[in-house]
Amino acid sequence: MAYVPLWCKSNYSFLQGASHPEELIEQAHALGLPAIALTDCDGVHGVVRAHMKAQELGVHLIIGAELTVGDIALTGAPAGAPAGAPASRPAPSPPPAPPRGGLNNARPPGPAG
Repeated sequence: MAYVPLWCKSNYSFLQGASHPEELIEQAHALGLPAIALTDCDGVHGVVRAHMKAQELGVHLIIGAELTVGDIALTGAPAGAPAGAPASRPAPSPPPAPPRGGLNNARPPGPAG
C-alpha cells in the first residue's frame, strides 16, 4: 500500500505553505508517490498549476481545501476517499461562556434619549 499525503499546502496558503504547487507535484513524483492532495486554505488557488504539472508527470492530484469557519478550520475529504476517512480534523473546544451576573450590559431604566 502506497503512502499518499492528503493534507498539503502550497504557497497560496499565506504563511502556511512555502512551495509552488508545481514544486509539490515534482517532489511527489521524485519520491515515487502515486498521488498527492493539495489542500490550500480557503480556496483552490493553486489547483490549475498543480493539475498541469500532475498531468505532465503522471501524478494523481487530489483536490481539496481547508475552510475556515470562524475559529475552526475544516479540511474537506476528497471525493472517492476510502470509507471511514475523516471529513475533517477534530474541531477545537468552544471558548468558555462569559461569566453570568456581576457585569450588566443592559441599559438602566429611564427615558430614551
